[in-house]
Amino acid sequence: MPQDLALDDQYLLLDLIQDESLSVLLHSDRLLTGWAVEPLFSGTAYRQMRAVGPHLVALPQDSASLANILPRLVNEPLGIVFQPREGMAWESLVEHCRQHLWAEAPDGRRALCRWYDPRGLRALLMGLSPTQREALTAPFASLTWHSGHGWYQWSRPGTPLSGHEPPVTWALDHDVLERVAQERQWDQVLVLVERYAGHLPVPLDKAVAKVFDLLSAARRFGYVTASQQERWLRQYLRLGEFWLVSETEAWLTTDVPLEQRLCRLEAQPLPGVKP
Repeated sequence: MPQDLALDDQYLLLDLIQDESLSVLLHSDRLLTGWAVEPLFSGTAYRQMRAVGPHLVALPQDSASLANILPRLVNEPLGIVFQPREGMAWESLVEHCRQHLWAEAPDGRRALCRWYDPRGLRALLMGLSPTQREALTAPFASLTWHSGHGWYQWSRPGTPLSGHEPPVTWALDHDVLERVAQERQWDQVLVLVERYAGHLPVPLDKAVAKVFDLLSAARRFGYVTASQQERWLRQYLRLGEFWLVSETEAWLTTDVPLEQRLCRLEAQPLPGVKP
């Protein structure tokens, strides 16, 4: 774990839907100097879910809850740690984080954006344009998170904040979403290469390239979630490039629900084995 995570100028953005008991843990330290917790759904259309939504958290370095939470970030997607830029008031951080819970989707509707989910933050930051990235990260000097397969840190040069306030709603168009999807695919590739290293070609660069191609094929047929793509990889390891078989390809492009198609593939016998 990075040694600077427990410094006094670090804050947390926690997703209590991952563990509702965090609320009790956090409030056990409420009498300590420097303690502050703000449910970000408060005062919004999601206010009834504020107890299990994202919380902005300031905890003293010697708090028991901080000592409990930080080691858990390695194995649980509880949230992220950030250092605010110099001069940022607590109220300004709350306002910014609350405003950026929503983004404008390609169809023009406002959509909830869980940008603080550590499993997708690297891909999001890479997929955003420089202007969009600045709008999201304006009050932060650094962001630190564990993605599930390693620690990441984003940081900026120590430049002062301008007087311009980023828009309340930031737009995520088709191009941005496609770039984010590509970056998330790379994250998934690294997870699967590590998990199935004994069944993939060597050296490592060949394994990475192969898995990326496999997941790209899965995406073409509509399989975009991590669990679906892992099942797709397992089918490849069992049957080879099954989607190139004309009969299988025809089945994969029918109107049958995605889950049923995948289940049918998984029920296919191995080549040369009688059902």
